[in-house]
Amino acid sequence: MANLASNITTAQLDILSVAVEKYSPILEDVRSSQKGLKGRTGGLVRVVIPDSGSVVITENGLRDISNETLSNAEFSKDLKISSANTSFSATVLERVTNVDDFDKEIVQPRAVNYGETINETIIDKAYTVAGIAQTAALSTLNFDALATTAGKLRENRATNLVGYMSPTVAAKLGSKGANGSFLPPAILEPMYKDSQIGRFANVQWKESKMPVFTVATANVMASDWVIDTDGVDGAAGTIKIDDGTSTSKIDASTTIKKGSVFTIAGVYAKDVLGKNTTNLKAFVVQEDAKGAASGKITLKVGAFSDTGAHANVSVMPVATNVPVPVNCGAAKTYSVVFVFEKGNIEYDAVELNTAGFESVSVSGIDSKIKTTALVSGDINTLTAKYRIDSAFVTGGIDDRRAALLFVEI
Repeated sequence: MANLASNITTAQLDILSVAVEKYSPILEDVRSSQKGLKGRTGGLVRVVIPDSGSVVITENGLRDISNETLSNAEFSKDLKISSANTSFSATVLERVTNVDDFDKEIVQPRAVNYGETINETIIDKAYTVAGIAQTAALSTLNFDALATTAGKLRENRATNLVGYMSPTVAAKLGSKGANGSFLPPAILEPMYKDSQIGRFANVQWKESKMPVFTVATANVMASDWVIDTDGVDGAAGTIKIDDGTSTSKIDASTTIKKGSVFTIAGVYAKDVLGKNTTNLKAFVVQEDAKGAASGKITLKVGAFSDTGAHANVSVMPVATNVPVPVNCGAAKTYSVVFVFEKGNIEYDAVELNTAGFESVSVSGIDSKIKTTALVSGDINTLTAKYRIDSAFVTGGIDDRRAALLFVEI
């Protein structure tokens, strides 16, 4: 086994790194310094959003700023570092008789799974950072739903938009567009052949494996629950809900799932310049929440404020406000369509500290995937264990620059 000697070579790891990125299409649309952050799994990286400030128009004179607050208040958020790993082993005899070609027998089988898994992880960590959401049914889905989602996001002054949808959703829309339409051949042919939506409503639409959001009976959010008296914490990004006088009680068996969305009457989204829009602010639950015997449940929805660099609500929610379920008012299953401003997902490779190990570490010339390989031998069984790791930090940045469409399937 000449290709798997004492360790994997830099050239072999470079091949794997590039192959993995081929199956992670989301990496084309992330923001990345590509400098190789140093850290360890479980660490944090801070992302900062600058303050866009405010502009005041004054008629017949100049604005008096003597009593104004003029501080430059940046908004920051911490992102956790994640890591991906694939491992395999080979005995001395296997290395002689079974493994002949690293590219064919190691890279090709593992690159698909490795790349797809990283791609799904990046989307899963980013899609809940969105301030616009709506639902549609797959049976009646048409391009109007895409146009509405894109229009609402452009209303937020977001530009250079990309959208990701599942193959099932893409096939449904492709069939709609190709059936009896009068589109130009250049658009109609790829839609007919490959269900490629292409560019529509100022969004470049792409196909990918997407999150599937399922609401069971224990995850249904009642339409008459209210915000608790001390339930609003914009800085922490949490809203505590009380079941109040509702017949749908919150208890220890209640779980509101990550991806659940609700709005609040009168609480509208602000655009990227901090100006009010006509779109209700979508509060997206960012991690599973467990209910308490007290009849209350705390939902993490991401930071929200009506002032400052990340002003994303027209007014702050208050106690007794009623959260209105968008996609979690009944037991259903949805496929997520994710639209965002290109670069609104942070991704950076993290250089692992492998001091004390014989290792190979490489990032391909055009690859954002940085991979590290280690090998360890067992003299008792004459078996070599190989592991390949990639560490990275990723997450959504600004909810004003992203929108969701939940397609009921």
